[in-house]
Amino acid sequence: MPISIRRNGPETRRMILRQILAGASTKQIPITLNLPIRVVNFHIGRIYRLLGVLDRNELFTKLAAFTLQANGTIRVRAKKTVCLKERNTE
Repeated sequence: MPISIRRNGPETRRMILRQILAGASTKQIPITLNLPIRVVNFHIGRIYRLLGVLDRNELFTKLAAFTLQANGTIRVRAKKTVCLKERNTE
């Protein structure tokens, strides 16, 4: 696995989320982004956990009220922001 993928997880998640929102399948995303399927599956799982959803249908339902910002945050129309970066728990 390339080091850049490990160091730049939030950007990878943003790229994958954009692909999901564009309607790409889980099999299409690694081809489009030139990433291993395991990396794509890992990041899809992270996206689901960070947004509190279990599947794509729930993701689309939840994101219907959100806007993806250029910096990778997702803004809710009620002014709440969800970040695709993990928080340090230290």
